[in-house]
Amino acid sequence: MARRLIMVALLLVASGANVKPTKGPADRRLVERAAAIDVWFQQHSREYRAAHKGGKAFTPPNWTVRKAGDVPQPWHEIGNQSIAKRVFRARVGSRSVVVKRAIGVRSGPHRGEPKGADLGGSVIYLELVYLEALRGAPGVPELLGGWFDGPHVYYVLSDGGERIGRGVSKGVGTAPTVLSDAFRTRAAKQPLQLARSLLACFQSWTAAGFLEDDFKAEQFTLDGNGQIYLVDGPHLRGDSLLGEAVARTWPHRGAANMLNRDVRTCAQDADCPFTKESHSCRGAGTCAPGTRGAPEARGKCHNTHYQQGPQHSQHHHLHHCVPLSEKTHVYDVANRPWLLPYIAAKAADPAAGEFLRSLIRLAGRGRPDDRPSFRELVDRIDAFVKAPVPFKLGPKACLYESEVIQSNKRRRKAFWDYASVSFTDLGHAGGVLVDGVVQRLCDDRGLACWQSQVDGHGKDVPVPAHLGEEVVDRTKNKYGPLTAEDAEDSGSLDILDGEFPFNVTRVHQALPPKVFAFTVVEDAWRVVESLYVDGGRADDPDAFVNASFPHGVQRHVQRLAGLQFVPGSAITRSQCDRALRNLDEFDLIVDAASLATGGLRDLAAVLHGLYDVEAPRVATVKPVGDLAVAPSLRARVLEDSWCHAEVYAAARSKPAFRQGGFFRARGTLATWPAQNVSAPTAAIDRFFRARETPAPWRIQNVSAPWKQIGHASKAKVVYRARVDGRPVIVKQNRKSGDGGGTTLYMELVYLESLRGRPGVPELLGAWWEASRLTYATVDGGEPISAEVPPLRTGARRFATWAQKRPLRLARSLLACFWSWASAGWFLDDFKDHQFTLTDDGDVYLVDGPRALATSPVARAAVREWSKVSQLQADSVVKCARDADCPRTHYSHSCSDPDHACEPGARAAPEAGGKCLAGTCMRLSEKTHVFDVANRPWLLPGIAARAEDPAAGDFLRSLIRLANQTLPEDRPSFAELLDRLDQFEKSHRRRA
Repeated sequence: MARRLIMVALLLVASGANVKPTKGPADRRLVERAAAIDVWFQQHSREYRAAHKGGKAFTPPNWTVRKAGDVPQPWHEIGNQSIAKRVFRARVGSRSVVVKRAIGVRSGPHRGEPKGADLGGSVIYLELVYLEALRGAPGVPELLGGWFDGPHVYYVLSDGGERIGRGVSKGVGTAPTVLSDAFRTRAAKQPLQLARSLLACFQSWTAAGFLEDDFKAEQFTLDGNGQIYLVDGPHLRGDSLLGEAVARTWPHRGAANMLNRDVRTCAQDADCPFTKESHSCRGAGTCAPGTRGAPEARGKCHNTHYQQGPQHSQHHHLHHCVPLSEKTHVYDVANRPWLLPYIAAKAADPAAGEFLRSLIRLAGRGRPDDRPSFRELVDRIDAFVKAPVPFKLGPKACLYESEVIQSNKRRRKAFWDYASVSFTDLGHAGGVLVDGVVQRLCDDRGLACWQSQVDGHGKDVPVPAHLGEEVVDRTKNKYGPLTAEDAEDSGSLDILDGEFPFNVTRVHQALPPKVFAFTVVEDAWRVVESLYVDGGRADDPDAFVNASFPHGVQRHVQRLAGLQFVPGSAITRSQCDRALRNLDEFDLIVDAASLATGGLRDLAAVLHGLYDVEAPRVATVKPVGDLAVAPSLRARVLEDSWCHAEVYAAARSKPAFRQGGFFRARGTLATWPAQNVSAPTAAIDRFFRARETPAPWRIQNVSAPWKQIGHASKAKVVYRARVDGRPVIVKQNRKSGDGGGTTLYMELVYLESLRGRPGVPELLGAWWEASRLTYATVDGGEPISAEVPPLRTGARRFATWAQKRPLRLARSLLACFWSWASAGWFLDDFKDHQFTLTDDGDVYLVDGPRALATSPVARAAVREWSKVSQLQADSVVKCARDADCPRTHYSHSCSDPDHACEPGARAAPEAGGKCLAGTCMRLSEKTHVFDVANRPWLLPGIAARAEDPAAGDFLRSLIRLANQTLPEDRPSFAELLDRLDQFEKSHRRRA
């Protein structure tokens, strides 16, 4: 009988027009189960009961609870009642169950009884369809049964445990979700099992055509077995098979509660509907920090290009709103701080945490087609559980460990709280290039970005609508589209980008805290050159400059002062002072000139790293060429650009200022093949032969005063000076006639060929004074030697870092050695005063080492100059005994009794000359691996001073690894760094 009634219901459903066939047995089963609920509601309707008095009403065959007496009292009300229903906990036998019923008569602002709550197609009907259609699916409570009490529906389901957390008590807001103790414990101890349960729950109902837009932690529960349940019925999508069946059976109430009911055409995002703001997070102040709605949930207009005609001669562009789908919730689980991100962050197992973050990166893609399904995510977890593999640090963790973050206290302190990005364009060429990087990031991650170059976004920093008002869910009872007011509202933003007049107050109103604010600056004449080149000018350069810059370069400083640029206007002194003060609001300031030498790549790495994704390849930036104009005209423009010059100079002196090559990941070393030396070596060759300045160099002189530091060597004198307010080191040859292949030539090759590597000072430039070579590098700090007079600042600083942050110091030391030792360089004048330490804990080798004679860099220098100094012999030498083998310098080999090494120091066997099987052991990177383990002022000194016993023990374990007789048994510096990274990460999590 029951089967016959259900088949009748199915036939009634199929009698509708344009019925789509089901896709398979699983889909057919969903519709069949939903039809059972249809019959149940239809037979309890007032009309049916009047026509069939005394008849026995149909009950779905799987139900074991069919009347009130099946659920004995007492019932204990739980949770906050909703507008539609009340919830109780009771017992059926020994089993805990949950009882739900329509709320009935209410008091207060919603007084009265909700009309239609118990009718077919209503909210309660849809929840019963969800429970019955998905019976037995993971994460769906078991529906035990139900009954009618007069017009009201009661229904009973299995007890899914306690809510996983609580967020905003009513409506929307920014209060963070507080998770339950049980959820937090499982996230730490069983992260993979908890994540799998979560994803399997979502898979069950999203694949069936359901979508939850009342998206809060209170909707989910966790039982004692670690299973997660969605306890309130979600909405049906109108484009799903189940949704179409319900809409045909209940064309009014059923269809009214569905999402995706039709395909909407659009011209812009503002034409597309959006879901409840507790789900879409579209309005400012509607969701907790770190929460982001999927683009299609916020309303996304998509441009689909298709071709028509036999030869595809007709091209069409169809603009339609991106529909909601299973992939919408895939984005949600990756962008809610209380779902996958929380589990990944709390996982006690570092490998599990990094694996879950890799899933988050996949699930958080902007385009729905690029996201995996829930089934694919579950399969990935199952595969990882069966065969775990170590995961390296993700992009965000690597960014945190990078020099650009660790070198700046402000960035380091705020890093994990950055929730949005602001780019104010203060350059010309730089701004255009950065805009492209920002746009790719917005598209890749589905971010809400407001850009000055986009129509409708205006020329000022936007202020969200309803600022200061009580936040309400503007779409609580309907699914868009936007009103005229909403269309002009910037809403909740992730990134603010473009040529807006800078207004720090409005920036913080438009973006959630904390804001990572950055800008690009360039000198005034480069702005002129960039505008000329980018405009493809063919007119006379003098005429162009006179017409375009009658008052010099003004646009960028006016923008920084918060002013709209007016052609022909000039900035005042007070306005310029305001622009200078506003520089302090930026977390990062990048020189546009460096974008062509790695700066754009590094900037892309920083921006993408903030969102924990790998940066894509960026286009090669062509350097801006020279613009030849009359000298008097150039002088006039530069004089009129006085404020721009002040801003540019001030920007370069700020702690936030960086140039190209600033992203050096500490967690994952970049790869610079030792063989790739032709370009930098050739650049130094051209400098010595033709006085041609290499592209990365940015200074050609340093103004007095210079203060001599240390003792002069045979080759050079060393000074400390200042350039644009920043300390630099100036080195000058003591003799004239310095040429290619000499000691200073090899030092420039060392600095240029290893540019950007950890522990190698940045070469700022070089020049000749008569025939005497002079060059400048960044200031690498003070020598770590305790014997360097007068203050021994570096030694005290080294001891403090070794005591307080031994792992950080050890990593900096090993990374410095890795930079040059792995590239074919060798330090035989092995003394502690060759190394310096900065306030930020970075170790530098400040004097150029020798090049191993068989290395690519040495061979390149010999080919060019024939006679080359600073080469370290490392060729194959036959031997019969140790005495036949060469030794390194006594300060390295510790072989001269008159110049003994410090107590406790031991040299590597190959450094003192070691014959093995008829051949002398050769020098290599592994020789210096032995050195760092056997000099009391290197790793042993750090381990001995470490206050953290675990850190000291770990460093001593590295020393034992490095302290092997045979070079092949020693690890490389890269391997030591990997071990240190893995320990530091696990040690930090345990702490």
